[in-house]
Amino acid sequence: MLTIDWIHVYNDITGQDYTFPCPSEGCRLSTDPKEGRKQVILDRADTHSVVIKTTDTKWAGSGDDLTVEIFSSCCNGVCATTKISKPKDIGTRYTQKFLASDFGEPSRLRLTTSGDDMLIVDWISVYNVINGRYYTFTCPSGGCRLSTDPKEGTKQVVVDSNASG
Repeated sequence: MLTIDWIHVYNDITGQDYTFPCPSEGCRLSTDPKEGRKQVILDRADTHSVVIKTTDTKWAGSGDDLTVEIFSSCCNGVCATTKISKPKDIGTRYTQKFLASDFGEPSRLRLTTSGDDMLIVDWISVYNVINGRYYTFTCPSGGCRLSTDPKEGTKQVVVDSNASG
């Protein structure tokens, strides 16, 4: 009998890593039906996620898209990128799930808005499904103010990690 907890697959053409977890009791493989099964079918692991929280102040939401780029010591430059579409409501959490290779422990995020509709973000949380950890990025007092209109904010904001857990 062979018991496994997960299978990790690397696609050499795309450079993507995929993890397929077994149930909590593991995958028991055996030709003896009393000990396990001859084969198992696994689904790909849950995806990574980014959560942003817009501030409670008036006009904090935006009809524009927000691109989040994740940096860490695992890679040179941007490790992963995802987009949050039209975070319009103030004081609201927006979650975006995405597929990416393991980006390790993110140390920095670059937020980029797609337009001039001001967006103000309180904080960003990044979940790395590979290591099961959440990383918090807190914007300065008054929030990260994003807009292509220089009177309302800046097109890009860089935020460094202040905690991981």
